[in-house]
Amino acid sequence: MRRIPLHFIRSQQRAVLRRRKRWKNHVKDRNIRHNQKRKDKNGDKGSTSTSKRIEAPEHFDFENIEGVLKYINRTYKFSKERNCQEIYFEMSGVQTVDTFAICSLLSLLNKLITRKINARGNWPTNEVAKQYILDSGFANFVHTKIRRNRTQWCKNILYQIGGSHVDAQLINSSVKQMVEILMGAPDYFEPVYEDMIEICGNSVEYSNNAVNEKNWIVSITFEDDMAKFLLVDTGEGILRTLNKKTKEKMNDFLSNKSQGQILHSLFMGAYRSASGEANRHLGLPNVLKSFQDGYIDDLTVITNHVKFDFTNNKETQLKNEYHGTMYLWTVTKNNIEKWRNQF
Repeated sequence: MRRIPLHFIRSQQRAVLRRRKRWKNHVKDRNIRHNQKRKDKNGDKGSTSTSKRIEAPEHFDFENIEGVLKYINRTYKFSKERNCQEIYFEMSGVQTVDTFAICSLLSLLNKLITRKINARGNWPTNEVAKQYILDSGFANFVHTKIRRNRTQWCKNILYQIGGSHVDAQLINSSVKQMVEILMGAPDYFEPVYEDMIEICGNSVEYSNNAVNEKNWIVSITFEDDMAKFLLVDTGEGILRTLNKKTKEKMNDFLSNKSQGQILHSLFMGAYRSASGEANRHLGLPNVLKSFQDGYIDDLTVITNHVKFDFTNNKETQLKNEYHGTMYLWTVTKNNIEKWRNQF
C-alpha cells in the first residue's frame, strides 16, 4: 500500500478548514443581509430596535417636490409603526434646501411630537445648505448644540400658531415687519393681513382635532427685493375636507372636472366645506381677489394630490400626496404701492 505524504494530508486538512471558514462567513453575511432586508420591509417591526434612520433627498427643495413629499410621507409612515419611538433625520447628504422643505419638515416634527416620537438628526455637510436652514429660523424650534446666531443680513420670519385661537397680533406684527423691510418703515398692508387671518382662522378652528398641535406655520423670506410667503395648514387638505352636495358631485362627474379644476372653483367661491357652514372657505376667494387685484404675485396652492399655479392657471397632479394645504405667494414694493394708491 502506497503511503500518503504527511505534508499532503496537512495541506488537504488546511484546505477543508479554509472552505469551512469561508462557508461560515458566507452564511453569516447572508443572514445579516436577509435580516436587514426584513427590517427595511417591515419598518423594524418585531425587532428590539425602536429607532429608524431615514435619509433626506439630496435636493431637499421645491424643485424636487415629489422627492420631498415622498420623504415626508415615508417618515410619517414609519412613525406609525407599533414599536417606533425615535426617528433619526439623516440630513448630511443634503445639497440644496429651501423654505418649502423646511416648513414641511417642521410640520412633520410637530406631528411626531403629538405621537410622542423622539426626533433627532444631523446638519448638512454642505455649508451653504446648513446656513440656509439656520437663517430660516428652523433652529429656534429644535434642541441643538449649534450656535443660533444669524448672519447680519438675514431678516427671515418663521413662526407657528397652535391651539384654538387666531393670534392676530403676531400676524399683524409680521406683516408690518415685512413692509418695513421692503419699504423702509413699518406699516399696515391690509390685503395680506386679512388673507392670513382668514386662512389661520380656518386652520386653527377646523383642521386639527388635537388643540396642542401646532397647526399653522408661517415663513416669510426676503430676496431680490421681494418677500416670499409660505403658509402651511397642517390639516387633512382642502380637497379631503370638502363636502359637496350630491348635485355638485354629479355635475363634476358629468363635466369630468379634474381635482385642480375643483380647487380653482373653490377659490372662485363654489362648494361647501365639511363643516357645511355658509361662511366656510371665505378666505380662499379673498386670497384669489388679492392676487387678481395685484396686491400679491405668484400665487400657488398645494393640497392633497394637486399643485395649482394661479399665475399660469396650471394644474399639476402630484404622485405623492401633501397632507395639508400650503399657500405660496410673493409681495413686492409694487404690490404695496398699488394698494396704497387705490381709490
